[in-house]
Amino acid sequence: DRARYVPEVQKDGVLHQINNPEVEVDVTKVNSLVNRHRLQLQLITNKLQNAYRGDDVDWIDTEIEGLASGSG
Repeated sequence: DRARYVPEVQKDGVLHQINNPEVEVDVTKVNSLVNRHRLQLQLITNKLQNAYRGDDVDWIDTEIEGLASGSG
């Protein structure tokens, strides 16, 4: 006789894990890493949308000078 997985399979995301009997998650605790990544994704999405519309977009140059210059 095979064992069956009785609990309903939960959706992705922390909020849906509150009903998952196999995962202990404190949904009231703020996850600053997730919030920071979410904000970064929102910012880059807005910049890409503005660029797509033809608006001027300020990009921060994170490349180290001379590292990828191709001279040498």
